[in-house]
Amino acid sequence: MIQRGSRVGFGKKPALIVVDITRLLADPNVSDHLECAVSASNQIARLLAVARQTNQPVFFTQGGKYYYLSKGAPHTTLERGAWPFKSPLVDNDSEKAELAYQLPDVFGVRPEETVISKYCPSAFFGTMLASYLLRLGVDTLIVTGMHTSACIRATVTDAFSHGLRVILAEECLADRRPEAHNYHLKEMNEKYADVVSVDDIIDYFMTM
Repeated sequence: MIQRGSRVGFGKKPALIVVDITRLLADPNVSDHLECAVSASNQIARLLAVARQTNQPVFFTQGGKYYYLSKGAPHTTLERGAWPFKSPLVDNDSEKAELAYQLPDVFGVRPEETVISKYCPSAFFGTMLASYLLRLGVDTLIVTGMHTSACIRATVTDAFSHGLRVILAEECLADRRPEAHNYHLKEMNEKYADVVSVDDIIDYFMTM
């Protein structure tokens, strides 16, 4: 009998997604960067190298309320959706707004890789991600990025709801609050996903 928290395991067709890691968070040359985001980005870069070597699909998301609510990228109340209920307008200049949207150089995003703009926490909501994964026949989504308690969890629950095997790359995830990171990682491991080391995922890619 399958027990709660049983391992979902790897499937036959993976894809890798990098959720909402931006230069503002992960570029060590930016004053407001987070060390946990820098560390996660470096580990993601390791995964990206092997994913590309073994021809796995790679996706990135760009999003985050600080970019969308800034003067650098003004949006209407309708476009902002439910963000105003929890987050007031942030008075960012255009330069900081761009940093909150740009992907870190360490990722070396390639022209053939898909970058998805999103307005809500989940990488699936209001985007073409589910359709892209279906076209590719993907059965396993390897999730990396920021923030474990918010955009990562929302993406994981939606991936689970689409019937995908979900793998969380442990060293490739970060959150502003370590306690939130640890709690939600444990919860997702019990309910929706497998938390797996980067080395184990690399070994899996190398068998494909």
